[in-house]
Amino acid sequence: MPVWLKLLLGFLVLSLFPLGMMWHSENELARVVDRIGDVSDRTAGITTDVAWMRRNVDDTFHSIKELEQEIEKSISLARDIYSKPMQAMSFARAAQNNFITIDYALYKGYREENLAAEKVRINKKFEIFLRNFAYAEKRSIAVGSERYFTQIKDLLMEWEAQKDILIGGQGNYDRLAPVSEKLIEALSTIVEFESAAGYDIVLASEDRIEQATRILENIQGASEEVLASSGTVHRSARSAFRTTRTNIAEAEQVLKTNRIISSIGTVSSMLIALALALNIIPPIRRAEAIASNIAAGNLENEIQTRRKDEFGRLFRALDIMQGDLKQKMTVEGARLHEAQARLALVAQINAAIENLPIGVLMVSIDLTVLRYNQNLLMLYGLEEGEVYTGMPVAELVETVSMKPIVKESEREKFIQNTLDFYTTKKPFQIERRFHNGITVDIRGNIVESVGYVITVSDITHLKELQEEMVQVEKMAALGQLVAGVAHEINTPIGLGVTLSSHLEESVKTVQQQFKAGLLRASGFEKFISEIADGTRMISQNLGQASRLVQSFKQVSVDQHLDELRPISVYDYAEDVLRSMHAKFKPTHINIHLAGERDKPIRIYPGAVAQILTNFLTNSYLHAFDDGNRAGNIIITVTQLGDKTRVRYEDDGEGISEAYLNKVFDPFFTTRRGGGGTGLGLHIVYNLVVQKLKSDIRWGSSPGVSTWFEFDLQNIEAKRI
Repeated sequence: MPVWLKLLLGFLVLSLFPLGMMWHSENELARVVDRIGDVSDRTAGITTDVAWMRRNVDDTFHSIKELEQEIEKSISLARDIYSKPMQAMSFARAAQNNFITIDYALYKGYREENLAAEKVRINKKFEIFLRNFAYAEKRSIAVGSERYFTQIKDLLMEWEAQKDILIGGQGNYDRLAPVSEKLIEALSTIVEFESAAGYDIVLASEDRIEQATRILENIQGASEEVLASSGTVHRSARSAFRTTRTNIAEAEQVLKTNRIISSIGTVSSMLIALALALNIIPPIRRAEAIASNIAAGNLENEIQTRRKDEFGRLFRALDIMQGDLKQKMTVEGARLHEAQARLALVAQINAAIENLPIGVLMVSIDLTVLRYNQNLLMLYGLEEGEVYTGMPVAELVETVSMKPIVKESEREKFIQNTLDFYTTKKPFQIERRFHNGITVDIRGNIVESVGYVITVSDITHLKELQEEMVQVEKMAALGQLVAGVAHEINTPIGLGVTLSSHLEESVKTVQQQFKAGLLRASGFEKFISEIADGTRMISQNLGQASRLVQSFKQVSVDQHLDELRPISVYDYAEDVLRSMHAKFKPTHINIHLAGERDKPIRIYPGAVAQILTNFLTNSYLHAFDDGNRAGNIIITVTQLGDKTRVRYEDDGEGISEAYLNKVFDPFFTTRRGGGGTGLGLHIVYNLVVQKLKSDIRWGSSPGVSTWFEFDLQNIEAKRI
């Protein structure tokens, strides 16, 4: 083949080769443009998804309000949970009162020998007792009450057997009395347990409310950050979309340039074809692969390039877009997950607030209503439309003052006292009795950066229970006086009866000797001596019994009538100790009355008797372990000008430092279930401070001594 033909064929081949390369490059570039368009479409989809995410967060906030409406339906369940221990306590207390009435009727019928006539009435009252006891057991939820219900059932079997024997005329009330005392004590313990259960429910929520407030604040802040970040992602996606469109335009410009290059001569075509083969096809294929990875969501591959031409700019733009999408999607995904978790927690907190058996009001720093529950509306007698979120707190206080719970004459004072909390910003805790008879415990606290939290608890039943338990405690103290005096009187009366019987026999003997003419002077003198000794001893014993009766009569009348009269505290303390002598006589506890006889002062003697009785009972139970330990009790009466100081001290077990500041708290006892009610020293404190207008001081060294001290002075009667 001639050389020129070979050159011609070579020229033709070389001419066709760059043309083919140009055609192939054009197709490849068109494919890249399509890929970039696909990436642009996916970027637009991401933008749509982010916008949807923002709308979804907004919808989540709206769903919180809908969830609150559902939560309100559960309020009736919370009320049932709260009322159950109160019902159990009421039925148990009613059963206790029924049983005390039945026991007193048995005692009275036994003493008056009239049990047969009282049988029908006693049986009817016993049926009422059993019904109340069954209701109390059915509604009981307090931990530990089951053991006492079982104990009462066992005791009732023994008590009924003794009662039937007693009514049948063959028994003795003294055998029935110990069983009755155990039953009354067990019923008192059940009342205490159920009361404590209800009280724990009332007091269990304050910390949860404060924690819920803080979490609510955090969730609100996080949700706002999610909304802001969503907007940022939306703007970044739009920026990437515009960058991609720019790259498409640049790629189209490259395509036009390639078309111009294809019209150049054969030699130039071969050079251009070679340049395209080396510089365009590989980066186009790489751009295609990168675009495919981004479109598929694979954002982990690193995009690097050293090129400074349009492809370099394209690669760098894709790298920036990939990095931004990766960072934003990672951050926003984590924040969205956290926001969803916190929003779920908000729903749980709102449910907890609605389920609380107390009223809750949350007020913002700018003094507008943030949150409230249905219990608050119920306690203040408000309708749903009368309170709303964002309502000024001053308007809310004025609305409450117009309700029947506040007397018209006290409205201005009620408004001023309530608003003072928001101006002084000091936490408070008060008890307030509304005009409709409800007693509530109101507490206000300030939560930093949130506002104010006010809780309102209905404590009407607790206050009634406390008053009833105080009366029971007083009756128990009076019962101890009765038992002590009865025991003390029994000895002198018995000796008097024995001596009178002996003297009666001596008189009969002398009469017989006189009638038979056998009475001698020595025998008559002996008879006269026996008569003198016997009458003297009878007089002494009857005098002792009379003094005991007078002491008991005076103390019991003072406790019952509760009237002002002048007394010598020293002499009155002797009467109380004489009445309590029987309780301490079998023990090794020595009671000393020290000091001096004070000048009479005008006070409430019944309060003094109750105070000393409670002190002595408290020492007997706690300091000396139910009288099983030996020790000393010293009561010192000292005259200080126009005042009389009373100091009570024992050297028993003492009070630990952890309990020293709780001794006067109601229902606080270290012998729960062992005979302690937790009201003994609480009654003492109220009598000293409120009744006798004084103050009480106390102290203790564990294992050494415990002491109480207070001063008494004249009390002026109230003028009517």
